[in-house]
Amino acid sequence: MKRGIAMIHGAEVLNKFLAFRDNYVLLLGMDEGLLNVPMQEGKWSIVDTVNHLLGWDQYLLHSVLPDIRTGNQVSFPDHDIFNRQSTESIAGVSAHDVLSAAIQLREELVNQVNNLTDDLRSKPVTVNENSHCPHTQEAYTLLYLIGEFVEHDWHHQKQIDAYLSRSAHVAKGNGA
Repeated sequence: MKRGIAMIHGAEVLNKFLAFRDNYVLLLGMDEGLLNVPMQEGKWSIVDTVNHLLGWDQYLLHSVLPDIRTGNQVSFPDHDIFNRQSTESIAGVSAHDVLSAAIQLREELVNQVNNLTDDLRSKPVTVNENSHCPHTQEAYTLLYLIGEFVEHDWHHQKQIDAYLSRSAHVAKGNGA
């Protein structure tokens, strides 16, 4: 059985979710050009990746939380279509504006979740007609879903870190 960040409960998962905002803050100090270069040929840039994460935060705030509050089934859209739309939506927006928006939205999202009762945060929910995660067999709850998004955040952070490490080596003349 999978045992990752999604298995962490309560305040710890929310702290990890909020702490990811610090990665955005660090990126604010970087050059716009570096933030806009694809991390690999045919792949997203850092700002595309951040906007992708921002898009999911918006979805959590504006769709998932209202469903949790009203007891409705949680529905997630087709990931491929949603992800493609998230990168298309930032044409002409500065990297720093995207990062600032991501910071503010993550804080707002965590505040909204913190304002929910413990019962609502841990109440079993149905997600796209499933009551349990097909990978772990654990019941879906809001905290479980946020734990999955924490794992998703860190998956992308590893990509960003690898790219920044490669870029630093190239800048120093240590490789291509």
